[in-house]
Amino acid sequence: LEQCVGQIGLNFDLTFTGVPPFHYKAFVYKVENSVRKLYDTKRYTSQGTRSQFSYNPSIEGSYEIVFDQLSNQLFTDPISLTPPENYTFKTSMSVKPGAKLKRSSDLRLCLGDQTKIPVSFHGEAPFTLDYDIIETSSNKRTSYKVESIATYDHDIEIPKFDVGGSYILSLVSVKDSSGCSVSLSEPDAKIEIRRDVPSASFNLL
Repeated sequence: LEQCVGQIGLNFDLTFTGVPPFHYKAFVYKVENSVRKLYDTKRYTSQGTRSQFSYNPSIEGSYEIVFDQLSNQLFTDPISLTPPENYTFKTSMSVKPGAKLKRSSDLRLCLGDQTKIPVSFHGEAPFTLDYDIIETSSNKRTSYKVESIATYDHDIEIPKFDVGGSYILSLVSVKDSSGCSVSLSEPDAKIEIRRDVPSASFNLL
């Protein structure tokens, strides 16, 4: 499997013996810290001796699906499916990490000035963020890495520029606590640095 596949689910192909229609339940448990808690109960009906369906969790986490309480037209009292481990299936859903800049307008600075650009994350903290700052005239690219970002909002500190001109801040990739690393294609931030610093002087006569 790909390391970062996003949502994972299960496709079920069920075969029944007896006279349709068949009625059965699927008990969905969410597993957190090795503790299994009932999350949902699904009721299904199959009009034939075969049935197909998929289950994809909508919320991130680990799940177990247990089939039980089967009945049909002749046996209206549900019977238990044993042993239960033969009718238990596991799946999970994970959200791919992501990051994007929260600033949409161009940034204008004077030579030697510093500022910060906010970035927001989704996924499972802590995050590792890779980004580049590119000088557009020379296409010189400087890479940066920030590790152990424990929050979903972070400020990227822009370095002091000694040369005026146009620069681009580009987010490259983000990795979360699952070890999943995702390349980013979010809009860049444009930074304009004034080429000269305003000054004043006195002319003494």
